[in-house]
Amino acid sequence: MQTISNFIFSLELALLLTHEMDAIRGKEWEMFIILKDMDDERAYSIFMLMHIPLYTIILALLFSNHIRIGLYIVDVFLIAHTLVHIGFRKHPANKLNNTISKYIIQIAGVLSIIHLLLI
Repeated sequence: MQTISNFIFSLELALLLTHEMDAIRGKEWEMFIILKDMDDERAYSIFMLMHIPLYTIILALLFSNHIRIGLYIVDVFLIAHTLVHIGFRKHPANKLNNTISKYIIQIAGVLSIIHLLLI
């Protein structure tokens, strides 16, 4: 069961990282309250740099003695992230409405629920 749980979590994390690459392509910062009013280059830079502490926290927890906390945080984050994307699906600046973008986001959310049930 541990192998299945690890595989599901690895897939979740891969989907999250893939989504964030897609989010940069889709200029997701245009949906953020503060960033949407900035010029693209500055907003892009801030949006991209915001991911460094996010990834650092996730990886630090996963490589520490607090791995279980890290797993829960990533799962809960992905569930909330999926719900936010569903809520913003009709936002005029949302460029992540294509099939592949939606699948990446929604599958990550579903896998997070499954993973929480397994751990």
